[in-house]
Amino acid sequence: MFFFLARTVAAILILLTPITAQCYTNGRVMRNSGCRYKCHCEGNEACDRDTGVCQGMCDPQWFGSACQYASLNFAPSEQLAWLTDNDDGTCNDGSRPVQSITVRLDKPQRLSWVRVVVNERDHLRQFQLTYRTESSQEFSSCPGGRSAKVNDLTLDISCPTVKVVSELKLSGSGVTALCSLYISDGVNVALGQETLQSSTFERWFSSYAVDGDPGIPDSKEFAETCSHTPSNRAERWWRVLLSNAAVVFRIVIYNRREPSRTDDCCEDRLIGFTLEAFKETYTKVFTYTDTNQTAQPIYTVIVPANITDFINRIRISNSEVSTILTLCEVLVFGETVCPSGKFGLECERDCNCVVRQESCFVSTGGCPSGCAAGNTGEDCYAPCSRGSYGIDCNRTCSEHCKGNGNDCRADTGHCTGGCEAGYVPPLCDDQCPEKTFGQDCKENCSSACLDGLCHHETGVCNRCPPGYIGDYCDQVCPVYMFGDGCSQNCSVHCLDQLCDHQTGICDNCTMGRRGQFCEVEITAAQSGEGGEGGEGGDDTAVIGAIVGTIVGVVIVTIIVIFFVWRHRRNGSEDKRSVNHETSAATSSNSSTPTRPRRPNAEAKAVISSEEGPDSIYSNVRPGNTAVAVEDLRSYLHNHASDTFLKDQFESVPMANSYSQHEGVSAQPSKKNRYKNILPYDHSRVLLHVDADKKHEDYINASSVKGYNTDDFFIASQAPNSVILHDFVRMLWEKQVDRVVMLTNLIEDRKIKCTMYWPEDEEVTFGEIKVKLLTTKVFAEYTIRQMQLSKDAESPRTLTQFHFTAWPDKSVPDSPWGLVDFQQKVLASPGSGPLLVHCSAGVGRTGTFIALCHLLQEAEATGKMDFLSTLWRLRQDRMQMIQTLALSAVCVEETLESTETLEEDGYEKGRNVINKQKNRLNNILPKNAYMPELTCEVKTMDKYINAVLVPSLTKTHHNILTQLPLPSTVTDFWRLVTQYNVGLVVAFQTDLRHTDETIGEFLPSSESEPMRGAMFDVHTINKEEHRLWQELSVTVFKKKKTLLGNSAEQHYLTCLLCKNSTLDPETVVEYLKKVKLCKPSDQSRTLYMCRNGADQCGLMCVQSILLDKLEADQCLTVPLIVGAIKAIRPQVIPTVDEYMCLYQVLRLTHEASNVYGNLENANTHQPNRDATINKAASSSHANPAFQQEEPDTSLKSDVNINNTVSKEKPGIPKPQTGPVPSPRTQASNKPTESPLATATAAKNPVGDDDVVVNVASGDDTHIEMSRGDPGKKHSRDIEYANM
Repeated sequence: MFFFLARTVAAILILLTPITAQCYTNGRVMRNSGCRYKCHCEGNEACDRDTGVCQGMCDPQWFGSACQYASLNFAPSEQLAWLTDNDDGTCNDGSRPVQSITVRLDKPQRLSWVRVVVNERDHLRQFQLTYRTESSQEFSSCPGGRSAKVNDLTLDISCPTVKVVSELKLSGSGVTALCSLYISDGVNVALGQETLQSSTFERWFSSYAVDGDPGIPDSKEFAETCSHTPSNRAERWWRVLLSNAAVVFRIVIYNRREPSRTDDCCEDRLIGFTLEAFKETYTKVFTYTDTNQTAQPIYTVIVPANITDFINRIRISNSEVSTILTLCEVLVFGETVCPSGKFGLECERDCNCVVRQESCFVSTGGCPSGCAAGNTGEDCYAPCSRGSYGIDCNRTCSEHCKGNGNDCRADTGHCTGGCEAGYVPPLCDDQCPEKTFGQDCKENCSSACLDGLCHHETGVCNRCPPGYIGDYCDQVCPVYMFGDGCSQNCSVHCLDQLCDHQTGICDNCTMGRRGQFCEVEITAAQSGEGGEGGEGGDDTAVIGAIVGTIVGVVIVTIIVIFFVWRHRRNGSEDKRSVNHETSAATSSNSSTPTRPRRPNAEAKAVISSEEGPDSIYSNVRPGNTAVAVEDLRSYLHNHASDTFLKDQFESVPMANSYSQHEGVSAQPSKKNRYKNILPYDHSRVLLHVDADKKHEDYINASSVKGYNTDDFFIASQAPNSVILHDFVRMLWEKQVDRVVMLTNLIEDRKIKCTMYWPEDEEVTFGEIKVKLLTTKVFAEYTIRQMQLSKDAESPRTLTQFHFTAWPDKSVPDSPWGLVDFQQKVLASPGSGPLLVHCSAGVGRTGTFIALCHLLQEAEATGKMDFLSTLWRLRQDRMQMIQTLALSAVCVEETLESTETLEEDGYEKGRNVINKQKNRLNNILPKNAYMPELTCEVKTMDKYINAVLVPSLTKTHHNILTQLPLPSTVTDFWRLVTQYNVGLVVAFQTDLRHTDETIGEFLPSSESEPMRGAMFDVHTINKEEHRLWQELSVTVFKKKKTLLGNSAEQHYLTCLLCKNSTLDPETVVEYLKKVKLCKPSDQSRTLYMCRNGADQCGLMCVQSILLDKLEADQCLTVPLIVGAIKAIRPQVIPTVDEYMCLYQVLRLTHEASNVYGNLENANTHQPNRDATINKAASSSHANPAFQQEEPDTSLKSDVNINNTVSKEKPGIPKPQTGPVPSPRTQASNKPTESPLATATAAKNPVGDDDVVVNVASGDDTHIEMSRGDPGKKHSRDIEYANM
């Protein structure tokens, strides 16, 4: 009994096992693993269990994808042994005079497709397939006429006939190369499918009839292979349900056979059986009743040709002859019907064709239009082999691809390593256009070349103008020669045989000759003319010789001066290249042109490709280009549309002529991460040399002077595996206690930095142990504290500030995070140099150091000189701030703000289709921050008016959105379920009774769930409070599967806030509740109100502020507000809401009675850089970053235009209207400091009890002290101009 129950349970589990997994076995399909298919390899060899692919050939009766398609038997009209030997290697010998072959099918039936194999690729598509029925004398063409290449020698031809076919004919030149012909008999679509029978006898389950094993006659294992109903039951039937509808050709039924039994109990049970076929609508499309009078071991039922419906279930029942139905195997041969664009045994794969959504071959995935570019193979998913690309991989990569042979992208053919010199990217097939040459054809032929034409690879001139020779036509003809190729000799009658190198005209003639070429001889008669003609001739020749000598001296002098000037300009260490065009221009204006010089190998390693011709002025310091802080915004706006800033940036060369000998010498040892980024010898960091330990002094790092001469930075490349120990050694030897890391370990799938700290505990690099003490992860950066120790020396503490939101070769999405990060770094105590590194140590590194420079300069002088800062940095390290975009970051950070509403970035919200989903046209999501929805059905789209907002530790952990419209309720719940929302904080929900634009998104009561097409929403529990209503909600997301409908459950808490106005006291209460309700897992918090910005934005920002203050002990309010406004500009739109932030912080502080440094000059006007310090420990005091306390005797007022007035201290002027948006108003110079900075208290107090004294009067501010009331620390807060 126990055994029977166990087997019954196993059978039920089999029926419930998903059938999508595909695996194969040689014997019976493994029912316990959900496997569906059998191996059909020649010689019963094993196949791949995942794909079914055979190592050798398919069994002779099978072919196609995974050898799953039965092959129809046929006989050719003549003896063609090579066609029927099941060997693709034996082929037509080409001796046939007629290019056609006719074959007759053993069993006439409908066709679906055939496969031909040839031995010559040129003949692959040279076939025409026709067929003939029994009742017709003529051959007909296949409907559709589609074909798909499997490989270069194999072709599938579609021929879905609606008639029973008896003969096939192959015609065309392809017959001369034909090797094999396979005719599909379909795939067994019933194998492993869901089955059911009227009742089950003991352990003879219905699924055994489709397990792939018909059993062995007289075997005792029939109970393991056949289905069996009990006897004497009124109903005796068996049914199979196909997971995908199919065009069925024939059904094969294996009867139970036990010849050794004398009672002949079993074979007669199928006499007179009935088979019925149904389509998906349960409509019967075909019935067959057996008319045999005797039992058959195997029954074959041919589906009539007129049955064109797609069948998805088959039912078999026996007649009254027997009271038991036994089936040992049911095979249903046909072709699965897949939706357009799908293929596979389960229609589980997408076609990958040139024409998207094309109906490919269901059997293989072959595409009539060809495989999508970059793919080939039977299913069009095999990548192109190396050296080929394009549709069906039918094109060859250019032989001029640079690097590893002819490598190129498989889809486009673009050379992955670029082109060889002289060829046009990206395909590299064509030579450079005329007058260009070299790498990517970026260089121009020398203008000294005749007609400007040169060799496309080398730049060597094709021909030179008369009078010039040399590869670049930069040499004049030798003395005594002239003309084309300097092939002609000056006339012997030219004085000293000197002539013009181009024309051959003599400079002067010898005595007795005249004419341009001295070709005219002066006769005696001619010399006698004019009296003193003879003497006159002598004098002329002498004068000509003298003039020629003087001209020669002048030319030589000019040449000498030119070379001396150029030598002095370049200097002994200058390795710069001279542009061909520039050299050519010089040669055209000089009688002695010089060949253009190319940089040697060393120079190529040193000089950046970005360096321009003006680099010879690299050591000339720019003039005064400083801009006052208060004028900075207008200065930038004035130049926003011109090239002034770009021209300034490009005027400072990337590299100077300083020596880089040590960096060049280190190239072979791979100590330089990038060959063109090397330190100058005069500023490189020197490590201690120890020959015994093989410690050298070189590392690719530079000492960079700060704005103040006493300060300096170390700008370093990121360590690679070669210099990892040297990098850690530098940290120890230079007593570095703060490291700023501006790169991630891996970016764009490339290693940018080797990890120099342990993931946990400690790791040893050479002689130095590094131990990880703490790690704090924030949304855009991580702070790690480490301990370095070496032998018996005292251990040292190092803090690493790792900014993680700065992509390589780009800029941060918003400047706010970087400003916050920079303030965090500068507020940290440190006595050693600040080491800054990215990957190369110049781009992001230079930008960060420049930001520190500029802020120090502004603090000291009230001005910022971007050009001079860039120049100074590049004196210490080449290529600092590599791109104009990084330079713009440096400028942008100093403004500490972002634009509120750009013209672009809102395209999705402005889309005509999406406009109807916006409540207000002026509050739209930015493309970069909008959560895209997944489309469960085609009628849906991805848009929703919502934005992703960072929390303290995660980048996209909060969501701001509008209350759903009636038309977007489903989209709202899609957002909740797809983005794993665990808490919804909603405001203004009571307006739904009067505002028709607010849709009902929650059930009206606990007993009545809200039902929709995709979601059912249930309220599980409801709690009332005077300020809110708390609901526990369960969302059931409906899904359709092959086994029926199902639903995913999603749980969340909804907090419906009742107050329409948010005063500070109410906000505090809400914050406490939100903190209690926030989920502890990874789920998100969603804030929403009517417009998706003001009330929900205030609550979101206030929650982040408190989290920041609690975790970090210090916060800068404008930075956090600005960061959120950069995502949703309409957040905190008024002064009242901005003031509410400070008032809530004050109330929270008073309630918690924890020491804080809440800086506030008056309760109405917060500071532009208002910083709240919650704690300041004397053990962390750092004199390098402390400032004198500002003089608070002079108070500032802020009027409606946000200008500072020093005339009337005391009561501030009233402020009305919205807070000015970021970058929409001029930046003002603060009262005491040109640029207010957030720093720790100069004299931090002890750890005694907190004493809070709140003064009265117009100059209200908070004074806090610990222990001694005489030790007080007070700071004023001015209005924050975000």
